[in-house]
Amino acid sequence: MLSTHIMQEVEAICSRVIIIDHGRIVADGPIGEISSLAGARLEETFRHLTGGERQ
Repeated sequence: MLSTHIMQEVEAICSRVIIIDHGRIVADGPIGEISSLAGARLEETFRHLTGGERQ
């Protein structure tokens, strides 16, 4: 298990990803499947699913 916000690490190490936003699972599955949700790379999909950069 790896917990990180660095999507390049996730792509290099993992085959499956769970994206959590404010304690709620917003995506769970293989990296290729999750990336295709927004039609983009994993990092862009992460930002799309979590509302981008939050302060």
